[in-house]
Amino acid sequence: RFSSFRTSFSVGSDDELGPMSKKSEEESGKGDNAVNYGADVEDHRKRNLLRSLRRTTRKPTKLKPRLSLTKSNYFGVPLVAVVSNEKPIPIFIEKCIDYIETQGLSTEGIYRVSGNKSEMESLQRQFDQDNSLDLVEKDFTVNTVAGALKSFFSELPDPLVPYNMQVELVEAHKINDREQKLQTLKEILKKFPKE
Repeated sequence: RFSSFRTSFSVGSDDELGPMSKKSEEESGKGDNAVNYGADVEDHRKRNLLRSLRRTTRKPTKLKPRLSLTKSNYFGVPLVAVVSNEKPIPIFIEKCIDYIETQGLSTEGIYRVSGNKSEMESLQRQFDQDNSLDLVEKDFTVNTVAGALKSFFSELPDPLVPYNMQVELVEAHKINDREQKLQTLKEILKKFPKE
């Protein structure tokens, strides 16, 4: 039935089927100037199927960190620059999580629904200027705070989970035995950089 399809669907024209062969014309009755409604419908179906299977020709692009107009002392810098021995968790993360836990646990899609981008940038700008910023006082929405928190992690120059550990974590997750999985995860976490 689909023997007339070409094997490559990467070309983006409507002429994927190409010209009909003489054998196809004879089978469909077009060689005798006869009207064959069923063949036209079948040809239309094949073309629609090809359109739906067509791949985009764009190459996947690697995500780049967001470039801000002003140089930040807190966002987009290595994690080591915003932590200390006394404060191993960045203040911004603590403030965001505290705010989300107190104000927004009943909010649907806390991390899934996007916050207002301009409000998230405003929150980051204000925090960059004053690390003692009170999020409750500023009356930001929960989704704005959650979005700013996600943005903090996405702007890190190095990922929170190092690239060389990502494959190991995925493989550990595939282990069915719960005890063995926990032991493997503990061993992988011990390999994480201390800084």
